[in-house]
Amino acid sequence: MDINAKNIILLDDNREYVVVSKIEHKSRKYIYILEVDDPKNYKFAEVEGDEISIIEPDEKVLLSELIPLFGLDSKKSFYELLANLTNE
Repeated sequence: MDINAKNIILLDDNREYVVVSKIEHKSRKYIYILEVDDPKNYKFAEVEGDEISIIEPDEKVLLSELIPLFGLDSKKSFYELLANLTNE
């Protein structure tokens, strides 16, 4: 399964999530997702093939490594969008 930013995915909880950001860290792929119907409900997950595994809040070390990377990726996407808008 190839998941990218802006994709809508359905998880095992039967809720739809939009992929906000996708990164690679230590040869693994991770996504930052927001629930479509409740954007306050966000999750971080690892993607391996067709499997999406939610990263639990108690995985503090991993989350402390990932969150800054998601922030950088989101900032990069924002500036790319802004550049595209100003070039139109």
